[in-house]
Amino acid sequence: EICAILSCATTYGKDSLDEYKYIRTICGRMNLEEIENFIDRENIDIIIDASHPFAVEISKNCISAAKNKNIKYIRIERERAEKEYGTSFDTADNIKNYIKHSEGNILFTTGSKDIDKYIDTEINMDRVYARVIPDEASIKKCIDAGIRRKNIIAIQGPFSTEFNQAVIRELKIKIIVTKESGISGGELEKIESAKLENIE
Repeated sequence: EICAILSCATTYGKDSLDEYKYIRTICGRMNLEEIENFIDRENIDIIIDASHPFAVEISKNCISAAKNKNIKYIRIERERAEKEYGTSFDTADNIKNYIKHSEGNILFTTGSKDIDKYIDTEINMDRVYARVIPDEASIKKCIDAGIRRKNIIAIQGPFSTEFNQAVIRELKIKIIVTKESGISGGELEKIESAKLENIE
């Protein structure tokens, strides 16, 4: 028997997981020192990092902790989506600037963590919609970023192409913004829905 401890950043992540006999689930973010203390306390032999592709800080800390404690580190990467449609941006500022000079309604499907970095609040915020997980912290981040409560869609993904199309039509979306979240994150369905609806 192999026992594992599954660490989630939020209670939402913990609550959305099934219970398993040999897996204990904990929640809460940890810095490098806390990870190292956890390794000692729980006699951890292997770290398996299955965090989101953009959760850079936790991956960096796990790598350092594994090295410092001389244990094995394994990284699970999401399968990348091949893209032939859409515009890519290297920085949040470039996205913010592009959106500032755009027209029509915008749907953010980037998650809430850095949503404030993509939005210039000088624009008409009635144009801005965000689809995030139904977690209090996510909704608060959207509100703090200036997104109207009525424009927050709190629902767990990933979603089908058809679902995305329905949202695009209903909200008259002209631009959908996503991260490179990979195939398992529903990236291909977002791209396909934008292509079929002839939006950016």
